[in-house]
Amino acid sequence: MSSTVPDGCIIAIACRDKKTIVGIRVTVADRWLTRLIGLLGTDSPPSPGSGLLLIPGGSIHTVGMRYPIDIANLDARLRVLSQHSSVPPGRVVRAPSGTYATIETGAGFLPTNLVGGTFRIEGVAA
Repeated sequence: MSSTVPDGCIIAIACRDKKTIVGIRVTVADRWLTRLIGLLGTDSPPSPGSGLLLIPGGSIHTVGMRYPIDIANLDARLRVLSQHSSVPPGRVVRAPSGTYATIETGAGFLPTNLVGGTFRIEGVAA
């Protein structure tokens, strides 16, 4: 996906194949520096319905963050492998084997039953 969606681009993704429907506008972070920085250095979480898509995804830390976040780890087909809700600052969350991408949103935005659901790209904005 990162070869067709440039770093910093905003895409809309949605998970609809479970009982819960969620749509998110995410900023793609597919370069080393943008993945390293992630949401660090921001004073407040992303607005509801928005977040960050880290490609490649992996383990996440919230050391130095000022607010809790929701995390979802996705495989290469954008299927949700694991998710963690309201991860407070100062924590490390390990990604499961097979993680391809990771979504970070403000705490409380992601429904708690996404594991096994699959996201789709719904649109791209430069």
